Amino acid sequence: MSAAAWDSEGRGGSPSPPTPAGAGRKDPAPPAAAEADPFPPELSRRFEEALVAGEDRRAVEAFLEGWDRYQALSPEGRNRHGDRMGPLLDALKRATALVERRFEALAGEGKYEEVEERLRWIRERMGERAPPGVEMNLARLASSRPKWEEERRAFEAAAKGREGNDPAAVLAALEGYEEKYAFSWRTAAAAKARAWAEGEMPLVTLDTDPTGARLVAGGRDLGAA
Repeated sequence: MSAAAWDSEGRGGSPSPPTPAGAGRKDPAPPAAAEADPFPPELSRRFEEALVAGEDRRAVEAFLEGWDRYQALSPEGRNRHGDRMGPLLDALKRATALVERRFEALAGEGKYEEVEERLRWIRERMGERAPPGVEMNLARLASSRPKWEEERRAFEAAAKGREGNDPAAVLAALEGYEEKYAFSWRTAAAAKARAWAEGEMPLVTLDTDPTGARLVAGGRDLGAA
């Protein structure tokens, strides 16, 4: 029997077949598909359209979509798309500015229920990226809720006085406004209404008081002339 018919321990048998070249090696995994741009032109365009339309929620959603895509990238993907961080941070800044403008506009109109709902939405959707002051303004709204209707009635009375060209009624409606409604975002509107009323009031009028003439300036009785 030939030596080839013996195994390593000296036992007889058929020789083992030759090992094919490359056997035992695993084929390399196919290269991973390139990760997509997290803030592609279509998404950027959607963001810009929302800004132009003044739709702050839609702008925030577009930014968050791009931000979440970037956060989901692998380290290699972040290296590949590192240039997208700049546009994303710029989008955050612009979306935040729009959110703040919408807040000021709505609060300035006394639409506190809508303001409160939007602040809660912003807190929930934007999290740590939300504009500063969200919690503070929510607390300010919560503590002032009992005064909302009273303030609205004061503004309604002032508006009625303005429509009737009755400056004295405007001044009466807004008397002590800052003290009564210290929480308000409408102080500028109140000051503007008062300025109109004071400008329309005669500087000095003579009242037919039986005890004699009286001075009235800016709607206020200054006493006897």
